[in-house]
Amino acid sequence: MAKTGARRRRNLWPVLWLGLIPIAPVLAACFDLQKVDPGPRVVADFENDENDGGPTAAWNRFGPVNCGTFMGSDQHLGQDAGTAGTQADPDGSVTCTTERPGDGDKVALKAVFELNQPLGSNQPAGAAVVMRATPGSTVDVTAFQEIWFDAYLESAQQPLQLPPTTMLEVELGCSTNISDPLASQPSGDLGNIWPMHPLHLPLDNSFRVTLTPHSQNCLDRVDSIHFTILPGLADGMSAGGTLHLDNITLQN
Repeated sequence: MAKTGARRRRNLWPVLWLGLIPIAPVLAACFDLQKVDPGPRVVADFENDENDGGPTAAWNRFGPVNCGTFMGSDQHLGQDAGTAGTQADPDGSVTCTTERPGDGDKVALKAVFELNQPLGSNQPAGAAVVMRATPGSTVDVTAFQEIWFDAYLESAQQPLQLPPTTMLEVELGCSTNISDPLASQPSGDLGNIWPMHPLHLPLDNSFRVTLTPHSQNCLDRVDSIHFTILPGLADGMSAGGTLHLDNITLQN
């Protein structure tokens, strides 16, 4: 009997030694230090505006939607007047409201605008829909690959018909980057019929900055998103139309 008990104790030694082996290397293998996939981020789909009127962003890092006309640059729309050569378009107007239906959903944004190019002005007239980050904050969008949105541009009738040169430009504002406060990219063909035209713009060096080649200096500190209409009017000309927008998302 004594020999049997001793044999049992000897058989336990491998088990006891296994219990003393450090387990940290095994646990370390469970960690993956790669960036977490953020998934798509809805910036604005305007569905939360169905019952309360004015358009707002869906992402709580951004505030209400601002619309305005400008001469030269729209970087100050929705803010106090700045000193960057921007002034209001004389007699210009733009109104932003929600409309129904949206593009595949209930609600979209409708921006109705009229622009006037003064005689002798060397600054182009434009209109913009702008969403600004909450004061003092910025958003890093470098984890995303593209900005998606649905849009179409509807021209007013003569004599205010939009010229064929009219562009919609998507701009990412980064006001803390003093030398280059906007990175921009033309949207391409918008079409002018319902349903809206889906557009996918890459979030890379396709977003141009004016003074430096490094758009990433803007994309990691975005404090506004602009949808800017630039008709390229000749002196003394006027034009108008309606920009329809929906389903603005950041995609990876």
